[in-house]
Amino acid sequence: MLFRSREKRAAIATSEGDRQSRINRAEGLKKEAIEVSEGEKQKRINEAEGQAKEIELVAHATAEGIKKVAE
Repeated sequence: MLFRSREKRAAIATSEGDRQSRINRAEGLKKEAIEVSEGEKQKRINEAEGQAKEIELVAHATAEGIKKVAE
């Protein structure tokens, strides 16, 4: 009977270990997906800021050109 009890405890421990391993893997995948998403978001923000700065510079140059022509 003692042998079966040890086997049962070992099976439970193995099962719990497998379960925890799956949980850890899922958490790792979740964190990875979040980090990838945040990286993509930051990339889009940086691109948008660059485009806004480009538009601002073109507008300023156009305004300066108009001023010089008007003089």
